[in-house]
Amino acid sequence: MRRLGKESIYTGDHIPLTKTDELELPDVVVASIGSDVTKRTLLIYGHVDVKQVYESEQWVHDPFDLQVRDGYLWGRGVTDDKGPLLGWLNVIEAFQDDDDDDDDDDDDDDDDDDDDDDDDDDDDDD
Repeated sequence: MRRLGKESIYTGDHIPLTKTDELELPDVVVASIGSDVTKRTLLIYGHVDVKQVYESEQWVHDPFDLQVRDGYLWGRGVTDDKGPLLGWLNVIEAFQDDDDDDDDDDDDDDDDDDDDDDDDDDDDDD
């Protein structure tokens, strides 16, 4: 992985990194679906790490066990960034399903055309 702009990354200690410093980067998960090089690349960037839980926060349920109450999702990190990331993944899945359905419809249309041709052939035999 290239380390773009590492010399100007703020690390919290008010001393910018130099080109000789090592920068520890977080783990990255990469997934690839399909192998069609004519299709465009889509990048989703999000994180699922969460801050620790303090007793003073007084969670009613285990904060790491997602709960649905009154139509709302409750859990540590739901809005930053687990929920949005899950939303993106669901959108991608929906578009893939829609694309698959379109492909199936195209196949069905071809089958219907073949059936029509067969009917025409039957008429010629009469």
